[in-house]
Amino acid sequence: MPNPSKTSRKSQWAISDIHGCADTFRALVEEQIGLSNIETLYLLGDYVDRGPNSKGVFDYIFELRGKGLPVHCLMGNHEDLMLDSVKSPEDFELWMKNGGEITLDSFNEWSVNDIGEVYFQLIQNTQLFIELEHYWLVHAGFETADKNPFENRRMLLWKRNMEYDAALLKGKKVIHGHTPTPYTEIKEKIENEEMVISIDGGCVYKNRRGMGHLCALNLGNMDLVVQKNIDIIPEKPNQH
Repeated sequence: MPNPSKTSRKSQWAISDIHGCADTFRALVEEQIGLSNIETLYLLGDYVDRGPNSKGVFDYIFELRGKGLPVHCLMGNHEDLMLDSVKSPEDFELWMKNGGEITLDSFNEWSVNDIGEVYFQLIQNTQLFIELEHYWLVHAGFETADKNPFENRRMLLWKRNMEYDAALLKGKKVIHGHTPTPYTEIKEKIENEEMVISIDGGCVYKNRRGMGHLCALNLGNMDLVVQKNIDIIPEKPNQH
């Protein structure tokens, strides 16, 4: 599968919905983009669940930061489920139904309370959205009909099919994840200069037509770089 040519200078990149696919994440960053081509990395949430190595995704983020690379992390709905899982048995069970069990396995733990504090700190320090000069970065989307959509936590993490409001969003494009989209459709949206673009290539859904790709968007020139999933995925990862 052809990828756009690697950029010749450092750029800002956005990636979303890694979902425990640590090997694919590393391959996208190091082999498709190239570490030397990254100025800043924006990760749009859903690091955990469904894929085999959520711990490895977090560890790679720590590794990149340890090399001095600015990595900005947004909260995803799956991180929110993970944080909530410590509140009650019902919240824990909800997380288990949404991929939490395989996340615990990656930490080799039976209880969420035994996961190292450093991982929870990473999640707790994530942002709900980031405003850049030309873009809004968010995990799911904005409920533009709300009086203050920037404070609607649930919609920022769970929204699908958002309506674009140019005045509210200052004419800036919205780059988000959460909605799995074939990479060919993502490229079409970019080429058509659409104002709301999901870059969730359905990385964890290897058996779905057009899915099974982790995508990185160059925020400088809107080039899309694609890495086919190379992780071994458990059967039938559920979607929420």
